[in-house]
Amino acid sequence: MGIDLLPDFIRQNYEVYEWKHACAILKQGFPQEWDEIVGTLTDTRFRDQPVPLR
Repeated sequence: MGIDLLPDFIRQNYEVYEWKHACAILKQGFPQEWDEIVGTLTDTRFRDQPVPLR
C-alpha cells in the first residue's frame, strides 16, 4: 500500500514520493480530500512551455 494507490495517470505523469504512508492515511482517513487531490492531479495538465503573460 502506498504509491500504488494512485491512478496510473498520476504515477506516469508526475514525480511521486511516499512519506510515512501518506497515501494510505489520506485515502482511508480522509476519502473526500483524497478524491479531490486525485481528481485535481488527473484533470490538470502542466505544459513544458511557459504561460504567456498579457
